Amino acid sequence: MSGDKQQKMWLWPILILTLLTLLNILSLTDRFLIAAFGAQITAELNLSNQQFGLLTGFGFVLFYAVAGPFMGILADRFGASRLLGIGILLWSAMTALTGQAKSFVGVMLPRAFVGIGEATLNPASSAILSKTFDQQHRATVLGLYFMGGHIGIALSYQIGGIAGIDWRQAFMALGIAGLILAVLLMILARSNPAAFGEDTSTQTTSSNASLGELASTLKDHLVHNPTLRLAILGMALVHLIYAEIQFLQLWLVSERGFSPQEASGLYGQVYLLTALPASILGGVAADWLAKRAGFNRASFIFVVILLTLPFVVLFRFSEPGSTWFLVGMIASITLFTLPYGAMISTILDEVPENIRASTTAMTMFAVNVLVIGLATYGLGLASDLFANMGRDEPLTDSLLILDGLLVLSLFAYGRLHSRLNQS
Repeated sequence: MSGDKQQKMWLWPILILTLLTLLNILSLTDRFLIAAFGAQITAELNLSNQQFGLLTGFGFVLFYAVAGPFMGILADRFGASRLLGIGILLWSAMTALTGQAKSFVGVMLPRAFVGIGEATLNPASSAILSKTFDQQHRATVLGLYFMGGHIGIALSYQIGGIAGIDWRQAFMALGIAGLILAVLLMILARSNPAAFGEDTSTQTTSSNASLGELASTLKDHLVHNPTLRLAILGMALVHLIYAEIQFLQLWLVSERGFSPQEASGLYGQVYLLTALPASILGGVAADWLAKRAGFNRASFIFVVILLTLPFVVLFRFSEPGSTWFLVGMIASITLFTLPYGAMISTILDEVPENIRASTTAMTMFAVNVLVIGLATYGLGLASDLFANMGRDEPLTDSLLILDGLLVLSLFAYGRLHSRLNQS
């Protein structure tokens, strides 16, 4: 095989992975920007913790999650790149509009449409990447892709930690960046649809199956494959810590004595320095272990949670600025980022190629509605209730409840490890 031909074989997959990772960075930066500017936004718009929980939870998550399954089926049917381009345009325009908000409703309405637009990203990207790269490297590739999301979370807090940055200007800038990337994606997908896993024999469809047939196939796998259901449940439970991150800045400011800029700046730096190596090493380690007898990706996830969760609890009690405080912060980030590629890869391994976008979307529905939405809203509600009861640290009390619920993810992945070994 000639050098030019070899170069063409790897050039497009790397280019696509890079672009999708950039889009994931943009998506999560936008999603967490409200949390990163939490103290400023709640003060300027006079929001309660419960209202803030709605904005960072159900105000976004409900629309994101409900739209997700439909977007997944549409991506499988009509082509992931086409749908993704439309989704980016929608969420970018609504992100810019968020920066013009004057009230709680003024933030919540555009955030709902941001959720619908961003619901196209993970299903479409997972489908494209699963066609572009082989199964042996799936956890590594997906780990790199989802690393973009972790960079986005860190970047949002870094932006929030810069003195003099107005949250309204930040949302406007993100909206413009999204429009530019949407145009770039459409140009690349049009120039080489085969590289994006599109069916080049037709201009309208990606799968020959009808929407009803794809939905029926997905339903059959969810109903008759307990391993798939267990993998989705485990990933959903790990996302309890994602809900905790939404209140991180508020917690550091209100109960740990940080200024808003100090809280966002510190967490952004630690998140970035932890999440980048964790995302890469986690995917590589999970793929390597999956080739060893007696091990699988669920084993890796179980060990990560087991080793990090005690330090997450310690984080709540440690003195700010102490070594254990920093260790606990790193552990909370590691628990979420190190096994991420392995979690989604374990799910996609259980379904055929033609419903991977739909399966990813259903997973995100479970993650966002049943865990993130409920947990984020519940966290805000519980902290308000604890405050009314006269508790000294209502957010700390609420965070510890979610830390305890994370133990359930150990049971899920322990059981999944056994099932995968049996099969």
